[in-house]
Amino acid sequence: MLSSNLKFSVFLIVSQFVYNSYQQCLGVSQIKGSDYTFALAEINDINNPLGPQEACYFGCGAQIVTQSSNVGDMLKLTLMDNAATGLTSSGFLKSGQSYFLNHLGMEEVEGGNGIGCIQVLPGNRIAHYPRSHQVCSKANTAICGFWGQQSIPSQPQPKPPTTPIVMATNNLPQPPLITEITSPTFMTSSNVQLSSNTASATASTTALPSTVAIDEKIPSEEQHVNNILHQFNVNGRNYHIIKNNGNSLAQANQICQKSQTSISDVTSAGYQALAQNLQNVITLTGSKLIIGSWNGDNYSLVGNNCLILQVNNGIYPGSCTDATTVLCQS
Repeated sequence: MLSSNLKFSVFLIVSQFVYNSYQQCLGVSQIKGSDYTFALAEINDINNPLGPQEACYFGCGAQIVTQSSNVGDMLKLTLMDNAATGLTSSGFLKSGQSYFLNHLGMEEVEGGNGIGCIQVLPGNRIAHYPRSHQVCSKANTAICGFWGQQSIPSQPQPKPPTTPIVMATNNLPQPPLITEITSPTFMTSSNVQLSSNTASATASTTALPSTVAIDEKIPSEEQHVNNILHQFNVNGRNYHIIKNNGNSLAQANQICQKSQTSISDVTSAGYQALAQNLQNVITLTGSKLIIGSWNGDNYSLVGNNCLILQVNNGIYPGSCTDATTVLCQS
């Protein structure tokens, strides 16, 4: 029988699906003057309904981006809406290639709502398609993004194991190399690898979202009342802006319940009036608020992932800890 030391030096316990479970971050592009970074993640199984989202999460420590139909309406634009032209013109998104992302408010033939894909056309144009379209069947990359500094995995990261098998460690794939390029608008890196001892302009050693602990303790009643920062009314609906003391979607819901309200459902019809009210109190409440859904769709977010409304920058799925407040309604 092999000694325990020899076993650990030669073998690694991994999933029986280990070959297909590795996710790689292919590159990043940071908008100059912004703390938001776009990333590209390799998808190993496009038939997996959660394949694009998992690729972003496990490969880049990020969330899949959202592009909407609100072209020209600055109050409703998402981060991807604003950055799409720059990402294509810089070469980060390559002409002729297809990419998975999330759609908001598109026509059904262009993807409707939910995961779909885009194809970059000549002249920095973008065409949108539903996930069932043949163009999407050729895509194996997801467009992702994250706020602030993030530690991109230095080597492909396996998903949680199921039935264990034994595999020699020297058969594991090698991580990609870093090269950096710059453009007038974006700082880009292709085939990213960041070692744990290397500092970078686009990544640091902050923990991945999977390491964030969820604390389900709810603030006391007295503390909760003190955490209501602002109240207002729009079209007969009362809104409470409450300080976010948690780090999960479940806690955001419970924070609203404490004030006998529910987490807000933001719609296209009411967004402009709501945004104007939020703009007036941005110095008090902060610019990022957790909401429950956009046009009735919560995008199946769970755990530490929330739908974030950022004043002047639109709505996107992100980490619950990014938001300083929760928007509740009654």
